[in-house]
Amino acid sequence: MDKEKSIVVQYHFVRNMHETPYPGIKGRLVDDFIGQVGYLCRYHQPLWMRDFIRYFAGECDLPKNGFYLTFDDGIRDHYETVLPVLERHGLEAAFFPILEPLVHGRVSSVDKFRFLTYLLDFDIIYDEFFETLTGLFPDSDVSRWKFNEQKGAGRRWTQFDPPKLGHLKIVANREMPLKMRDAALDALFSKHFGPDADFIQELYVTWEEIIELYSAGMVIGGHTVTHPWLPRLSSEEQAAEIYASLLLLEEKLNTKIKLFSYPYGGYNEDTLRLLRHRECDLAFTSKAGIICYRDKPLEIDRLDTNDLPLSTHTEPNGWSQEVGTKICTLYPGGQDDI
Repeated sequence: MDKEKSIVVQYHFVRNMHETPYPGIKGRLVDDFIGQVGYLCRYHQPLWMRDFIRYFAGECDLPKNGFYLTFDDGIRDHYETVLPVLERHGLEAAFFPILEPLVHGRVSSVDKFRFLTYLLDFDIIYDEFFETLTGLFPDSDVSRWKFNEQKGAGRRWTQFDPPKLGHLKIVANREMPLKMRDAALDALFSKHFGPDADFIQELYVTWEEIIELYSAGMVIGGHTVTHPWLPRLSSEEQAAEIYASLLLLEEKLNTKIKLFSYPYGGYNEDTLRLLRHRECDLAFTSKAGIICYRDKPLEIDRLDTNDLPLSTHTEPNGWSQEVGTKICTLYPGGQDDI
């Protein structure tokens, strides 16, 4: 068969946001994550990375009703909160850390943007962002990137973004020179949150924790160093980001890294060529889907955690029904009805 169906879920933050200093961050509450894992274990059977590798190598079909969990960006939640849940259920998952905080001591721009826009008054931050750009780069016309109600209303980064935020994400990640964007984000982040070093200790996994995840049987993959929108980079720039992330992980884990997750889900033909050259087995997008095409191992789609129910006993939703379900009363780990 040239295609199979499976549920691959993408996560970022898994924490009780209301119990942290940053209640406005977007993420999955811990009980909801546990409920979603229970839901998946109830109606689907867990997959292992070896299942995908063998399938794409043409050695077998994917097991029916399968699911797999992935975690992007190297958030500390993945080690402190997610790993114990996975171990309790006997599950394997894949983790794709951003390496910039570990190798350059800088909070990644993707997270600076997240914390500035989600935790503070967005309209105020929006104005401060452009005021900062103007101050830092007085010879540039930054007004060309500002939101226009008529022209920008349809420009959304994700389906969950309001128009003005979605527009800003697009211009910041795809259109504005990265040097300008990063300089403005650095200035604003320092003003509102303080030094990067303090934030890094709280927000990201350490090298030691990445090693522990790997030692616990989890799969580790590349996610670039600085989390750029890859299609905007030249082939040489993409190679530097992709290869550096893979080599750094290989040095720390003493194993070949052949798995990749596209930052923001973005890739182009150059990206695919570079991953093939590096002999990567699999790569994951952020496009919502459940079809695994055997001839596209570097374009595996994923569902967002928001696409699936959050309670063990919820009836199967549309995605589950499309993949197929089979009720399991005995959960992985040997505990009934967790």
